[in-house]
Amino acid sequence: ALSNLVENAICHTPVGSRLVIALQQDLTAIRLAVRDNGPGIANADHSRVLRRFERLDPTRAGPGFGLGLTLVDAVARRHGGRLEFGDAAPGLVATIVLPRNSPGNAA
Repeated sequence: ALSNLVENAICHTPVGSRLVIALQQDLTAIRLAVRDNGPGIANADHSRVLRRFERLDPTRAGPGFGLGLTLVDAVARRHGGRLEFGDAAPGLVATIVLPRNSPGNAA
């Protein structure tokens, strides 16, 4: 899931963009975030990018099939979590939020 988030950020930001990976935990959740300073994803498109084979720019000729974020979301849900998107102003922050009490997550 982390590899997909990083690859997505690299593929969809201009050369020279900054990526930051952060891990944070508290008593209830573990949060793994990938933040970039690229163009981001409009709030209205957050649910759209989770659909299989969805690509926001239909003219995009780059590699990929529109499955990366769908797979990240599936992995997060499989572990009782979720994938969240936020505005990094500029850019996007994609965060996998996992509950600490999930059987697949060691505390």
